Amino acid sequence: GKSVHPDRLGTSYVLKPRDELIRGVLQYIKTGTHHVKILGLNCIATLLLLGPPVSLNSETLSTVYDVVLPHFNAVNEEKVSGEKAQAIGLIVDNILAILSSILVMNPSVLAISQVLHHLEFWLSSKHHRERRASLTVYLGVLKRFRTII
Repeated sequence: GKSVHPDRLGTSYVLKPRDELIRGVLQYIKTGTHHVKILGLNCIATLLLLGPPVSLNSETLSTVYDVVLPHFNAVNEEKVSGEKAQAIGLIVDNILAILSSILVMNPSVLAISQVLHHLEFWLSSKHHRERRASLTVYLGVLKRFRTII
């Protein structure tokens, strides 16, 4: 994804199988280790930055929300430290990167409303770590894209 980004190429290029690639990476993320999830989430954030923007009503974007946001539950693991704690932090950072990529490519009130709506479920989670992680992402989205609102 990074190699065909317009900033790198100096010209516009459409990666036609982008949505298929996103769906394929989502399959790996569902069952992979923390390391695989981090790499996959980062890959999706990059692919979402390629033009044309993914439609807000697309099946691909709906699947991204359905597969990516449940990774907030990774923060519920008890007694994590060291590399595992760092990996969980990177998962949350990459969730923010994915949502930011969506909004960079679709800078509209409708897009930010959709993103915030999908985060609301996690803000009311019964697990305090999920609430804290989703609130971190929610605030990150609001701070970065406050001019849209």
